[in-house]
Amino acid sequence: TNGFEPGEVIVVSSSPKIDRLGVVLKLATHAACKLRLPSLLICASHEEEYVASRLLASLGRISFQTMRTG
Repeated sequence: TNGFEPGEVIVVSSSPKIDRLGVVLKLATHAACKLRLPSLLICASHEEEYVASRLLASLGRISFQTMRTG
């Protein structure tokens, strides 16, 4: 492929045991932080706080489990 295209919508789906949110967060942060492209993440399966916490852990390069338990 040629990477991200203007106006493109990416839908990610998989079996329940796959970490879809982790993959989507990597894609969205890469597009927003590295490529400076506007990004929107809509997650129907998790609460806002959970997604925000996962994003912070990913950006801080720390384990989400470590962040939750201290």
